[in-house]
Amino acid sequence: MSKKTNCNKMLVHQLSSVLPDDRPITAISIVEDIDKCPPNFTVVSRTYDQDTDADLWRESGLFIKKKGRYICFSKTEGLPQCVVEDIVVINERDTPPEGYSIISYTVDSMQKAWRKKQVCYKIRNKELCSKAVTDIIICSRVIHKVYSSKTAPNGFIAAGLLQSASPNPSNGTPHRVPPERPPKPKFSPKPTNGVYPQISGSGGKDTEEFNDRDYEILSPSARIRPTRPAPQPPTSTVVGFTSIYGTLPGSSDLDGVPFVLNPRLSVHSDSSI
Repeated sequence: MSKKTNCNKMLVHQLSSVLPDDRPITAISIVEDIDKCPPNFTVVSRTYDQDTDADLWRESGLFIKKKGRYICFSKTEGLPQCVVEDIVVINERDTPPEGYSIISYTVDSMQKAWRKKQVCYKIRNKELCSKAVTDIIICSRVIHKVYSSKTAPNGFIAAGLLQSASPNPSNGTPHRVPPERPPKPKFSPKPTNGVYPQISGSGGKDTEEFNDRDYEILSPSARIRPTRPAPQPPTSTVVGFTSIYGTLPGSSDLDGVPFVLNPRLSVHSDSSI
């Protein structure tokens, strides 16, 4: 029993490592050093569109000390039974929307998290929200030269534009809803020919059940016959030839060539006698 349980756990672990993690995000933080990311957090270190450094605090200068600001998120830490419902980017002096929290400092060095812009996120009980953030990617400004400021890669929503990049959260539902059955194509009713029985119902329920069928219903007394007779097998021009394939005539390279003995052989035969 224990061996079977271990095999099942191993199989679940392998599937989890291959399938995408659609669990909602429960906590968001900012770090200055990638190596100092908190436990159970995932740091976004590369941009989605160009695979470059996803530093959100880029300063150019010869004598300026390099600073880094990287967003990281967790799907296990944070307030119990709460998930991140939305993420927005606002100006530095703007007041965050009602119910949103601001990330003011880095968790590893307690330095200022943003300049000119700031990221706000909304935490809510997962039983009360209809959507949740399941992933966060960082796109460079180049993508906004191609797309408009309100568009993002497929499956993501643009939260806004920061100093040098744009965070794009992916929204999902905290509760998995079974997929709806795709609509069926509407077919015209079959004519009355004895093959397809006519199903006539007095109410709309019978009509709905008839339209919901995945197969055709054949009448038990239907006699399906071909609309035209079968073709006749081709006739062979060779006398005495009998085909072994029925409708397919046989052919040979010697068909139509008469058998004649070489005259030299016949003369030689007469002289010997």
